[in-house]
This record gives sequence, structure tokens and C-alpha cells, in this order.
Amino acid sequence: MPIDPGFPSVRTAALALCAAAFASSVCAQDAPLDIATLTASEAAQRLCAGSLTSEQLVMAYLAQAKAKPQLNAFITLDEAGALKAARAADAARRRGGPCKPLGGLPVVIKDNIQVQGLPASAGTPALKGFVARADAPVVAKLRAAGAVVLGKTHMHELAFGVSGYNPAFQTGPEVGVRNAYDATRVAGGSSSGNGAALGARMAPAALGTDTGGSVRIPCAFNGCAALRPTVGRYSQQGIVPISHTRDTAGPMALSVADLALLDRVIAGGAPVVPADLKRVRLGVAQGFYANLDEDTRAATEAALAKLRSAGVTLVDVEMPQLAELNGAVSFPVAL
Repeated sequence: MPIDPGFPSVRTAALALCAAAFASSVCAQDAPLDIATLTASEAAQRLCAGSLTSEQLVMAYLAQAKAKPQLNAFITLDEAGALKAARAADAARRRGGPCKPLGGLPVVIKDNIQVQGLPASAGTPALKGFVARADAPVVAKLRAAGAVVLGKTHMHELAFGVSGYNPAFQTGPEVGVRNAYDATRVAGGSSSGNGAALGARMAPAALGTDTGGSVRIPCAFNGCAALRPTVGRYSQQGIVPISHTRDTAGPMALSVADLALLDRVIAGGAPVVPADLKRVRLGVAQGFYANLDEDTRAATEAALAKLRSAGVTLVDVEMPQLAELNGAVSFPVAL
């Protein structure tokens, strides 16, 4: 995944983390910890090993979130709750025993997913005062695995859109969630705040929702990774709905390894086994290339070349009526 270590505030947060961690000699290592490159999987391993504390991580990500308010990534930043949970996680690790899969790992949650004691507005003024009495089951799974919730992230209103433009909660020249790499551009949607938070290193992992691209689009725009699981793999209770035939929660993070970790926590079961790519056949619909910008075409061709070199068989598929079929089927099924 693309990583931009050049954010000045990321470096500042990394230095602040090193200062806070000096007593535990984290920064005495040859390679100081830097949240610009730290993945959720790596953080979980360091937390378990005791070379990093949850409180240090939470403080670093909170500092980064506060340093980039213009991105509008958060609707609720739960500083007190996150620090309390982080200290509890650190105390549990010091007492010994087996490490939890996400023991002390900070995560952020899209604001249409209920988190006990925090607002769940779904990005709409109609729910602005609603406070969840219980965690949604998907959040409960993350917390049972040791995750620490940093806060709730902004989103396209009622998750019905792909830009993250939401004048219901922000006004002025920076309405809506802004792109982590260029604040003049949108962050994608509808899990917009998650994408911006991950891209700007305000968190190493996030939980969003996807009906028609809502975890995948923000990560495509902000340099992160996202998984839309099969409908029914995760519980949809405690999540504001759009379409019962299409909705699903979905993990978002900085690497595919992180997604496998989060999926295993939420869905349970054995670790994911990598596929034999020589047995994988992928259809490439030529209709998707219509009106494609040249830089996007070049990036797409480069990605396909990597798949081909790794053993995947690519099959060109002609679907001349793809747009018409999509228009006739997609929204009627969703609605």
C-alpha cells in the first residue's frame, strides 16, 4: 500500500511517541518507532512483546488527529475513554497471561456503527443526539479481542454517497471529509473519515460499512486497504441500514495482513490461507476502460501486470451491455 512518510505532523507525532516511550527504551532501538509506517499487525506484535504500550500508541494517534482537524476525519474523538481503555490493556499485559489478538490496538469506528456510550449519528442531523446503549456485535468482537476505540469517524450522510461531502456537520470551504494527501480533494465515501484517518496516520485500523464500495473507495483515495466481506459474514445488528441485501460492515487498515487479522477477529475461524495464484482466473471487463484517464489506465495496467507475473490468469471479457445491465439490476436489487 502507498505510504507517505512525509507528513510533518506524522513525524511530530512519532517524535512525541519516542519522548513518551523513552523510559521504556522503545526509542533506544536502532530504528525508532514511526507511526507513518507502523501497520496494525506490527503494532499488535509489539504490544504483545511489551516493547510498546497501548497508552503510547493512543497518545501518538490522538496527537496526529488533533494536528489535522482540517481533514474532518472525526465526529467524536473519545480521548478520555481511549486512554482509560489503553491503560487497562497495559495493566492486563503486565499481569501476564496470553496476549489478545488486538490487545491495546487503537481503532476507529464509522459513525453509523453503534459504540456504547458514544453518539451514533450516521452523519445525519436527525440522529445527532442519539447515544448508543450497547456496542454493535462487530464492535463487541473487536473490543473482546482487546481493541481500544479512539472515536467515531465522519461519513457521507446516512452512508448514501461516495464523496464524503456532508454539509450537515461542517460548513465553510472545507465541507465534508478531506483527502489525507490533498485537503483540496474529497476522501471518497461513504466511510470517508476512516479513509482520511488511515491515510493521515490517525489510526492503524478502522471499521466501516459497504453497500456499493463504501470501504473500498475511501481506501482507493487515501492509500489504505479494505475488505468487503460476503453479506452475512458479519452481524449487521447495531448498524444503520441502507439495503438488507447489500449492506455489510468491513475492515479498513494499512495492509492486507491487517485485514486478515481483523476479519479473523470479527468472523472467527482459522487464519486465512493464501490462495495458489496459479489456479486463480480473473475476468477483466473491457467496458470498465471507457472514458478512463490515462494515469488511471497506466496504474490499472501495472496492477494487472503484477497479477499476471504472480501466476494469475487474466481473461478479457466483452460485456457490451454492462452499463445497461448495471442500471437495470443494481439499484432495484439494493432497494
